[in-house]
Amino acid sequence: MYLQKIILTLFTLSLFLYIGCSDQGEGRRQFSPQEQAATLQKELGLSTEQTAAIEKIYTAHFQKMRETREQMRGDRDQMRTAMREMRDNLNTEIESQLTEEQTSRYREYLQAREDRRGGDHRRPE
Repeated sequence: MYLQKIILTLFTLSLFLYIGCSDQGEGRRQFSPQEQAATLQKELGLSTEQTAAIEKIYTAHFQKMRETREQMRGDRDQMRTAMREMRDNLNTEIESQLTEEQTSRYREYLQAREDRRGGDHRRPE
């Protein structure tokens, strides 16, 4: 009986650890470059050419993010700074593909997305 309680306790503990570790993405889903570009196409009225160009930008950005995460695995502050720079570069690259009106709408879209997430969670530097 005692052994069964220990086994049950260990099983329950391992289950909680598995569930806790499986949610490393802070509950947010990572959308594919195609999904991101399709969202912007819908929100901003992008042409087919603009959508294709932005999809390539997102693809390169996601690859660079993966590489950066692997390189900076232990240094969270350095990774946070690098990710912020990469996000700023991403926005600049995307805006280079947009008209003035689309750029304005894109900035409004980014602000609305940030507001839905509860504001700017970035720490001041």
